[in-house]
Amino acid sequence: GHGHFIDSKRLSGPMDTGFLFDQWITRGKALNIDAVMSSPVLVKIATSDVTDGTTRIFDNRELTGAEFVSAVRASTSVPLFSNNREVIQGREYNDGFLAASVPIEPAVEDGCTHMVVLPTSLPETRDSLGLMERVYSFFRLRDYPKAFRDAFARRAEFYNATIERLYGDGYGRPTMIIAPRDPENVPRNSETNPDVLVAAAEASLRRIERVFGAEHGSTKLYFAPEGLQAFPSAGRPPS
Repeated sequence: GHGHFIDSKRLSGPMDTGFLFDQWITRGKALNIDAVMSSPVLVKIATSDVTDGTTRIFDNRELTGAEFVSAVRASTSVPLFSNNREVIQGREYNDGFLAASVPIEPAVEDGCTHMVVLPTSLPETRDSLGLMERVYSFFRLRDYPKAFRDAFARRAEFYNATIERLYGDGYGRPTMIIAPRDPENVPRNSETNPDVLVAAAEASLRRIERVFGAEHGSTKLYFAPEGLQAFPSAGRPPS
């Protein structure tokens, strides 16, 4: 909800992912990169190759700690709103949302046996590129290679095909879908109101509790103590 992270008046890039990482992810409840890199759990990050728009999945086995952070930064760098491109092993990457916004097929190809999917949209939601978004994307992506722009133009097609199959015949293995059902708790992608965002996150926790049989209210959102934050947290108490 901080005004600098998303600023619609900043024409150079409304979303500052560098600010997100430098001021938040490295402070407060900071990402313990050493623990991630040494974890027995394989952690995979979806990105898009800026050169050709193809999906590239990185993991914590093949990268150094610094490269893994770059992969996470790339995955959060939405090209419509951010100018950030991360260089990893000599190539540029940004957000994997072109063809892997819901990266089920890469998981299936990787041999997963069970899936837990947490969509952020209502089950009936389908993506589309409206006229304004087409015009906006034309200007925002004009410096990208044609292959990337072509992949971007098909992103709604990729997303909708994945969602149709997910809620349709499925992917041939046991799948748990924990999706929002209340439109009131589905914020817009550009939402910056802390109350709206926190309400949506709280609703998500309650759904997860219900699905896994946990006591209602037994899980809580984390708010970093004020001394560890880069700035005050909109009046919310630490917990």
